[in-house]
Amino acid sequence: NQTEIISGDREGQIRMWDLRENACSAEVVPDSNKSIQSVSIARDASLLAAANVSGSVFVWRLGQAELGAHEGGDEGVKGKEQKATKFEPLQKLQAHSNYVI
Repeated sequence: NQTEIISGDREGQIRMWDLRENACSAEVVPDSNKSIQSVSIARDASLLAAANVSGSVFVWRLGQAELGAHEGGDEGVKGKEQKATKFEPLQKLQAHSNYVI
């Protein structure tokens, strides 16, 4: 989706940001308090991989979750089904014994 970006932080959180809403639309913490060093998304936006400071690599399938009808806002979107990105865990592997770049 061209209106979303992904970030990782020092607390081990990975967030999907909705640029239209200027808000976090999804969050996952694969290994708390272990800094995320790298995130990468497949060209077709179907998979996300992230590596942390301990050398672990996590892979998720990205999908859409239905949130229900929109309650407010402008009339153009009122009643329209809202969707959010969801993370479906696929794999965890130990790529290195320590730091991943």
